[in-house]
Amino acid sequence: MRRRFNYTDYLRSPEWAEVRRKIIKRYKGRCAICNGPGEAVHHWHYRTLGRERLFDCALVCTSCHSAWHQRLGAEVRVD
Repeated sequence: MRRRFNYTDYLRSPEWAEVRRKIIKRYKGRCAICNGPGEAVHHWHYRTLGRERLFDCALVCTSCHSAWHQRLGAEVRVD
């Protein structure tokens, strides 16, 4: 039986805070797409949610993050 994963709770967790800190450091605070100031840590996929590796995410600015999700029509949904 698969346990339901609460994405919002995870984003508030100390574990996510540590992953986020490492991603920001890896990208030196710059957006991976436009090289502007990075603000959001973007998951390239959700297969490793809760056990991300550094290359599963990227730092992006708010504008690039929104554009990425709009292009894909993607909503964050974890079942």
